[in-house]
Amino acid sequence: LDRANATVWGVGAKPAATITVSLGGSASSWKATVSADGAWTVSLGGQPPGAGHTLSVKGSDGSSAQLTDVAFGDVLLCSGQSNSTPQPYPLAPAPCALGLLTRPPP
Repeated sequence: LDRANATVWGVGAKPAATITVSLGGSASSWKATVSADGAWTVSLGGQPPGAGHTLSVKGSDGSSAQLTDVAFGDVLLCSGQSNSTPQPYPLAPAPCALGLLTRPPP
């Protein structure tokens, strides 16, 4: 995740439910209210660079998910010309972890 402004989002939760996101080893937690279409977004703000974090997401409806070995750092996107040779392999979306990252935030 981008260490400057890490954002976590998800869909499929019950509207008006409260989502709580926490990082293992941190006393901080972040909350969001689920919108009418089931989407939610939480900004974790700036985080120190590093890996091995555990990200926990809990819903007020009893649902929960956990991601392990989460890393924070500088995220760089590179691109090239469409007529470059050889063509880079197409990038497929990373598998969704327990449905947490199914679409970009609204």
